[in-house]
Amino acid sequence: MHDRLGMTLERSALGFGWLGLGSILVLSLVPGSERPHALSSGHAEHFLAYFVTAACFSVGARSPAGRWTAFAVLSLVSAAVEVVQLWIPGRSGEFEGFIFSSAGALAGIVAGLLALKLRARPSLG
Repeated sequence: MHDRLGMTLERSALGFGWLGLGSILVLSLVPGSERPHALSSGHAEHFLAYFVTAACFSVGARSPAGRWTAFAVLSLVSAAVEVVQLWIPGRSGEFEGFIFSSAGALAGIVAGLLALKLRARPSLG
Protein backbone atom coordinates (compact mmCIF):
# COMPACT_ATOMS: atom_id res chain seq x y z
CA MET A 1 0.00 0.00 0.00
CA HIS A 2 1.80 3.06 -1.22
CA ASP A 3 -0.98 5.56 -1.80
CA ARG A 4 -2.13 8.05 0.82
CA LEU A 5 -5.33 6.13 1.59
CA GLY A 6 -3.33 2.93 1.93
CA MET A 7 -0.95 4.51 4.43
CA THR A 8 -3.87 5.87 6.46
CA LEU A 9 -5.55 2.46 6.40
CA GLU A 10 -2.30 0.80 7.45
CA ARG A 11 -1.76 3.16 10.39
CA SER A 12 -5.39 2.93 11.50
CA ALA A 13 -5.32 -0.85 11.33
CA LEU A 14 -2.16 -0.98 13.44
CA GLY A 15 -3.76 1.34 15.98
CA PHE A 16 -6.82 -0.87 16.22
CA GLY A 17 -4.57 -3.92 16.49
CA TRP A 18 -2.78 -2.43 19.49
CA LEU A 19 -6.14 -1.42 21.00
CA GLY A 20 -7.36 -4.99 20.52
CA LEU A 21 -4.25 -6.43 22.16
CA GLY A 22 -4.62 -4.07 25.12
CA SER A 23 -8.28 -5.03 25.47
CA ILE A 24 -7.40 -8.72 25.35
CA LEU A 25 -4.83 -8.27 28.11
CA VAL A 26 -7.11 -6.25 30.38
CA LEU A 27 -10.12 -8.55 29.93
CA SER A 28 -7.97 -11.67 30.32
CA LEU A 29 -6.32 -10.59 33.55
CA VAL A 30 -9.25 -9.27 35.59
CA PRO A 31 -10.93 -11.63 38.08
CA GLY A 32 -13.64 -13.77 36.55
CA SER A 33 -16.43 -12.02 38.45
CA GLU A 34 -15.47 -8.65 36.93
CA ARG A 35 -15.14 -9.75 33.31
CA PRO A 36 -18.03 -9.04 30.95
CA HIS A 37 -19.11 -11.78 28.55
CA ALA A 38 -20.01 -10.88 24.98
CA LEU A 39 -20.83 -14.38 23.73
CA SER A 40 -22.28 -17.49 25.31
CA SER A 41 -19.12 -19.49 24.57
CA GLY A 42 -15.75 -18.60 26.05
CA HIS A 43 -14.05 -20.37 23.17
CA ALA A 44 -15.95 -18.22 20.67
CA GLU A 45 -14.90 -15.10 22.61
CA HIS A 46 -11.26 -16.21 22.45
CA PHE A 47 -11.47 -16.90 18.73
CA LEU A 48 -13.25 -13.64 17.89
CA ALA A 49 -11.03 -11.38 20.01
CA TYR A 50 -7.84 -12.76 18.51
CA PHE A 51 -9.35 -12.91 15.00
CA VAL A 52 -10.24 -9.21 14.96
CA THR A 53 -6.94 -8.17 16.54
CA ALA A 54 -4.88 -10.28 14.15
CA ALA A 55 -6.84 -9.05 11.13
CA CYS A 56 -6.02 -5.48 12.12
CA PHE A 57 -2.33 -6.29 12.52
CA SER A 58 -2.39 -8.16 9.21
CA VAL A 59 -3.83 -5.18 7.33
CA GLY A 60 -1.35 -2.87 9.05
CA ALA A 61 1.69 -5.06 8.49
CA ARG A 62 4.14 -3.93 5.84
CA SER A 63 5.44 -7.39 4.98
CA PRO A 64 4.67 -11.10 5.27
CA ALA A 65 7.25 -11.27 8.07
CA GLY A 66 5.27 -8.63 9.96
CA ARG A 67 2.11 -10.69 9.65
CA TRP A 68 3.79 -13.87 10.90
CA THR A 69 5.42 -11.93 13.72
CA ALA A 70 1.98 -10.66 14.75
CA PHE A 71 0.64 -14.23 14.70
CA ALA A 72 3.57 -15.49 16.80
CA VAL A 73 3.25 -12.65 19.33
CA LEU A 74 -0.51 -13.12 19.67
CA SER A 75 -0.06 -16.86 20.17
CA LEU A 76 2.64 -16.30 22.80
CA VAL A 77 0.45 -13.72 24.55
CA SER A 78 -2.40 -16.24 24.56
CA ALA A 79 -0.20 -18.93 26.11
CA ALA A 80 1.13 -16.53 28.74
CA VAL A 81 -2.36 -15.28 29.62
CA GLU A 82 -3.65 -18.82 30.06
CA VAL A 83 -0.80 -19.60 32.48
CA VAL A 84 -1.25 -16.38 34.46
CA GLN A 85 -5.00 -17.04 34.74
CA LEU A 86 -4.20 -20.05 36.94
CA TRP A 87 -3.52 -17.56 39.76
CA ILE A 88 -6.42 -15.15 39.12
CA PRO A 89 -9.56 -15.68 41.21
CA GLY A 90 -12.49 -16.97 39.16
CA ARG A 91 -10.30 -17.71 36.13
CA SER A 92 -8.91 -20.97 34.85
CA GLY A 93 -6.08 -21.17 32.39
CA GLU A 94 -6.96 -23.79 29.81
CA PHE A 95 -5.11 -25.31 26.88
CA GLU A 96 -8.33 -25.04 24.85
CA GLY A 97 -8.30 -21.26 25.37
CA PHE A 98 -4.82 -21.13 23.88
CA ILE A 99 -5.91 -23.27 20.91
CA PHE A 100 -9.00 -21.17 20.13
CA SER A 101 -7.07 -17.92 20.57
CA SER A 102 -4.24 -19.06 18.30
CA ALA A 103 -6.70 -20.37 15.71
CA GLY A 104 -8.48 -17.01 15.76
CA ALA A 105 -5.15 -15.22 15.33
CA LEU A 106 -4.21 -17.39 12.36
CA ALA A 107 -7.62 -16.94 10.74
CA GLY A 108 -7.40 -13.18 11.33
CA ILE A 109 -3.98 -12.95 9.68
CA VAL A 110 -5.33 -14.80 6.64
CA ALA A 111 -8.53 -12.71 6.56
CA GLY A 112 -6.54 -9.48 6.70
CA LEU A 113 -4.30 -10.64 3.90
CA LEU A 114 -7.32 -11.62 1.78
CA ALA A 115 -8.90 -8.21 2.43
CA LEU A 116 -5.73 -6.53 1.18
CA LYS A 117 -5.67 -8.72 -1.92
CA LEU A 118 -9.31 -7.88 -2.68
CA ARG A 119 -8.62 -4.17 -2.19
CA ALA A 120 -5.71 -4.34 -4.62
CA ARG A 121 -7.73 -6.04 -7.38
CA PRO A 122 -8.69 -3.77 -10.24
CA SER A 123 -12.39 -2.97 -10.31
CA LEU A 124 -14.54 -4.32 -13.11
CA GLY A 125 -16.46 -1.12 -13.67
